[in-house]
Formats: sequence, structure tokens, C-alpha cells
Amino acid sequence: MTPNIFSVIAENDEDFKITPREKFLKKASKKLNEIERLKEKGKYHSLTIEECQKLGKEDFWKACLYKEPLKPNIKEERKRKKEEEKKKKEEEEKKRQEEWMRQYEEKKKKEEIDKKQREETEKKKREEETKRKKEENQKNQTKNKKIKRDLKNLEDEYRNLLLLHNGNNDKTYRILSRKYHPDKNNHQLEWANQMQCELGVCKEKFTLFQSCFQ
Repeated sequence: MTPNIFSVIAENDEDFKITPREKFLKKASKKLNEIERLKEKGKYHSLTIEECQKLGKEDFWKACLYKEPLKPNIKEERKRKKEEEKKKKEEEEKKRQEEWMRQYEEKKKKEEIDKKQREETEKKKREEETKRKKEENQKNQTKNKKIKRDLKNLEDEYRNLLLLHNGNNDKTYRILSRKYHPDKNNHQLEWANQMQCELGVCKEKFTLFQSCFQ
């Protein structure tokens, strides 16, 4: 139902709220009589601004006098409020669901990015490790080749030096031992230790050779 002028205006009228209905109707009747007198007066005399404003309220006082104000339906009002609350809760729940889905998607996306980064990091580490092992193997191969070559040359060096010192095996051993001692070759200890072992083998091997000079 569409509210009439009286129901709309009277809601904000403090006098209507606190004044009994009968008294208010009397007041409306009095105001309408006053307006009729002003209308008669206006036929012969000019009216003041205040009187014109009173004439402008004629429809309002007629509505107050001849039309009953709409009484609010409490049940319908409660139902309307419940529906509004229900709708508001549904909207809030929908927003929460949307926010949860947004956070879930962001979290999922972040996990995928982190997983991809971890995989790339692990792949890079594996490649670096493979490269390092390959370089280390190549380095060890080169080192082993050098050691084998040096061990092979050590026997020739030992023989030549032994001849130079008239078959003095002990002296030859001491000279080469000082030359290949780990303390003098601390930057390649493994190589120096193997050379020392080979010197021991050479010393035993050329022990009989020393007796030929005696």
C-alpha cells in the first residue's frame, strides 16, 4: 500500500506522536477553518507571507482530517527485517566465500611458483654437481696421468743420479727424498707421498746395483 500524505509527514511530526488522536483531529479541523477564513480574506485583501504558508498546508490538514494514517503491520515489518537480515547474511557469506576462494587461488598459485622455483633450483644444483664431478674426474685423470708419468721418470732419474754418484744408493735416495719430500711439495701432497713410496721401491731395486761399484 502506498502511504498517503498524512502518514508520510506525520511520522516526523512530534505533536502527532505525543498528542492523542482526537485532540489532533480537533487541531486539524481548527486549522482548516482558519484556512477557509484566509481564503475568504484573500478575495478582497492581499495576504502576508505567513498566511500564504498556512494556505499551503491545506492538503496536509485535509489528509489528517479525512484519511486514516497507515498503521504499520508488525508481522510484515518483522518479516521484512528478517528477509533483509537473511539477505545481508547471504551477501556476507558470499563475500567470505569469494575472499576464501581468492586467498586459496593465491596460495595455490604461490605454491606452484615455489614448486617450480624449487625444481629449477634443484635442477641447477644437479647440473652444477654433474659439471663439478666431471671436472673433478678430468682433473683426477690428468693428475693420475701426471703421477704415472712422474713415477715412470723417477726410476730413470734415480738410475742416472746413482751412476753420477758412483752407485751410492743411500746418497741418491737422500737427494731425491729431499727433492720430493711432502714438506717441500705441500701444494701436492698426494703426488709427493706417492713419489716417496716409489723412491723406497727404487732404493730396494738398485741395492744390488750398488754392489757392482764396490
